[in-house]
Amino acid sequence: MTLNCVDPDTGAESSVASMNSIKNGPLPWRPRAVVHATGYENIQDVTHPMEAPNFADWSVYVHGLKFFWTISDIPHVSLTLIEADSASICARFTYSEFGTQATKGNGVGTFVMYGGHYCTEKATVELAIASCAIAINHWKDMGRNYKNTGGLDGESLRTMSATSERAMTLLRRHSV
Repeated sequence: MTLNCVDPDTGAESSVASMNSIKNGPLPWRPRAVVHATGYENIQDVTHPMEAPNFADWSVYVHGLKFFWTISDIPHVSLTLIEADSASICARFTYSEFGTQATKGNGVGTFVMYGGHYCTEKATVELAIASCAIAINHWKDMGRNYKNTGGLDGESLRTMSATSERAMTLLRRHSV
């Protein structure tokens, strides 16, 4: 997969990152991927390895800080990017009512960046979007087609009964 951005001044489109799954990684086996961020503004290309050691939460390091994507269903089914050291939410991808089964131009969801360490840097925003795409595709490939019913003002469709308990446990575990 490739992440492209459009320059608002010139309208020119350029590739800013590519994302690849790693099928034959080292033992112990677990889902792994890599994000190759394309250099710009005198910054070299950077490779960010990702992995899901518990087969659910995708971790990635930015400037030496650990972040992880976790599935949550509070208040709606979403992927949440959490900074491990502070347990603060940096970004959230909230699935639409169509979710990963969206067709005919319907959106899969909405991505919102909140803040935190380095979160306002262009490179970090692009890495967050690219790493989110890895997590979305991982769950879709696993047969988990998440979505929200009734729009974002309605009741969430809960696809895993233990999701909220697991998310809260992760927040407690990573905040220590």
